[in-house]
Amino acid sequence: MNNGINIESCLHKLINLMLAIVLSTSMNVIASSCPDIATLGAVSNNSAFAKFNTVTINSALSTYSCVTIPKGIFWVSVSAGGIIVSSGNTIKGVNSESSMLVAADRSPGSIISRKIPIARDDYVQGVRIHDIGVVLNHGTYHTQNPVMIGIDFSHITGSHISNVYVGNAPEGIAKLAIPTPPKSDQTQGIGIKLCTYNSGLGTLYSGGERNIIEKTKIWGAKIGISIDDQTCNQSAAHATIIRDSDIQTVEYGIAQQSNATAGVTLSGNTIQDFVSAGGNPETMMCAYYIKGYSINIQGGYIEGRSTNPLFALYLGDNAHGVKADLGYVSLNVPDSNHPGTPTPLVQMIRMAGYRNLITGYDMFSSGNWINLSN
Repeated sequence: MNNGINIESCLHKLINLMLAIVLSTSMNVIASSCPDIATLGAVSNNSAFAKFNTVTINSALSTYSCVTIPKGIFWVSVSAGGIIVSSGNTIKGVNSESSMLVAADRSPGSIISRKIPIARDDYVQGVRIHDIGVVLNHGTYHTQNPVMIGIDFSHITGSHISNVYVGNAPEGIAKLAIPTPPKSDQTQGIGIKLCTYNSGLGTLYSGGERNIIEKTKIWGAKIGISIDDQTCNQSAAHATIIRDSDIQTVEYGIAQQSNATAGVTLSGNTIQDFVSAGGNPETMMCAYYIKGYSINIQGGYIEGRSTNPLFALYLGDNAHGVKADLGYVSLNVPDSNHPGTPTPLVQMIRMAGYRNLITGYDMFSSGNWINLSN
């Protein structure tokens, strides 16, 4: 006896309800696979929550592998270790002018980095960072200021940075909360850093090659992108690719600083507005500083002026196999022979090393192509 109850109809309703619950749960899992950090508790537009935000983002990266930075200014703490990425992590945002991570303190260290390797082959790879802004906070220039790094890809392998903003100059919505410092105060620290430990000498080698940086803007740093600086023993971040990026208000645009590095490709980049930190009159500045071998530079745009030594390309004494086809170059280092006009391109290239080939169009001086080799 069913007392007028349609058992079959009830079963169908029960099954449909269960399916709806399963589907809803599945959709929530999918939605939370890259959760918005604000939904996890991160607080925007308040520097007092910097350490809390740092812990919240790091916890989310450990739990979900991916986090989304929504529109807002999220202060983070460099002194507390910054944001730490692991293999497979993704940090993404709305765009590089709306989803902002800002350093709350003026401490040495990085806003985004990995844990320092503690054993050989301690790899971190497959990291993706895109569509966010990262603002440094060096303050008024002083020679004793700590070096802050926006994104440190040291010992990170096969990873990708794209459509990102990094710099001491606040950009996008960050301009609403942070005063723009004078340009001589902006040229501090490092925008993006890449390096490795020497695989043949060190016991801590843990990768650091085959990374791609593209469509990224770096405004305001001593070095826009640093490859293989002296903090890593005979570093060799091989097969790094940097393309279609915009680097401004720097002393060095892209500085590749190790003799051991090979296979780096730099193409279609804009590097301009060279400014000495604190007005230091003895600082040499350059768009490309290259010490390695089998390095390829292709096209792009270089523009600036300075009363200090200024180079479109500076080759180290052991650089070899470097091939550079420079794009548009307009650099002005005023002197009695060229007052107020762009300096001849050949004077903007420091030829050194051996078996290098440099070409470019000297449109402002001779109107001819240059072809330099050694």
